[in-house]
Amino acid sequence: MKCWSILFFLAGLFGISLTAETILELPFRAAEEIKAWRGAGNAEFVRDGNDTVLHIRHDGRSRNSFGISRPISPERIAGRRITCSAEVKRDLAVHRKWQGAKLIITVRRKNGDQGYYGVYMEPGKFDWTKVGRTFDIPQDITSAALFIGIQNGTGEVFYKNLKITADDLMLDLAPFANMGYADEKSGDGKGGWSDQGPDNDASDFDWKKGTYANVPFQLIDPGRNGGKSVLTFRSKRFPQGLESVTVDVANRGCTGKYLYLFSTLTFPDNYPPVGEIAVKGEKGEQTIQIVNGRDTANWWRPAPIRMPFPVRCGNRDGAVPSAHTSRSSNSTISGNFGPSELRKIPLPKQTGSSSA
Repeated sequence: MKCWSILFFLAGLFGISLTAETILELPFRAAEEIKAWRGAGNAEFVRDGNDTVLHIRHDGRSRNSFGISRPISPERIAGRRITCSAEVKRDLAVHRKWQGAKLIITVRRKNGDQGYYGVYMEPGKFDWTKVGRTFDIPQDITSAALFIGIQNGTGEVFYKNLKITADDLMLDLAPFANMGYADEKSGDGKGGWSDQGPDNDASDFDWKKGTYANVPFQLIDPGRNGGKSVLTFRSKRFPQGLESVTVDVANRGCTGKYLYLFSTLTFPDNYPPVGEIAVKGEKGEQTIQIVNGRDTANWWRPAPIRMPFPVRCGNRDGAVPSAHTSRSSNSTISGNFGPSELRKIPLPKQTGSSSA
């Protein structure tokens, strides 16, 4: 088998489109549920017209943070895109900028770092206002908690129609990343990108956008991953590349309908499959072929086709190099694949050129 083309993925990019899971919704199913929250005595449910709303009042004579909190199972939100939304009425004075009414998720990562994902609400007096924000939760969290209340402020705040949902699941490829976006020297066997040097790399790619071609992806910050952000697979042109990787998503509840990829090719010589993804789970196994021209394509001068959809990676000599978003072949990942494995495996010899 002659392996000329190089297939590479942007680390952390895989997404499984899941049915949104509701983490919390107000009003609670029963008023008794608030008793299970830490600080339950700091809040109450009151009537506001026809609505039952959560009310928290703080006179500032006690601690800086005043409200209610509860743990969230990290498995429910790790690696997922979380959306927090609510209607809020408030009359607050604050002691510090960025403080006041709070709707915030706090997480702790494996390295001990903490992360804060909250909805900012301007202090002052406001009638009912809809607020909301979407966050990408890191993959490696070990604990999580939700806080609703007032921080470094005095006054009162009312919440209604509060909802927190966990949407698309991002599969973590960071541990397998072997290349960065930038490549200082061509052909040295070290890369990054496709090891073609600074005139043919993705050093000016905007990896922070979070959404590409209307598809959410959680791309890896190379600064937090040893400079590595791309999975470049082995080929004759780059024998140092990866042979295969396996992503274990056991206990993640993967029952998604679609699998989205963010990938590209260099030196594609024809149109056979260039890779495979095997999805394994409790109720079966499915193999998805990655086909040049259908699921991925050459990153230089991409054709304006519906699938795969090109996403601009930079500008080189007037050309527009691109990576490509695509949805799983046959549109659907059938069966229940959670807990499951997601991995790229070598291709049969008869498939022609590939990255394996």
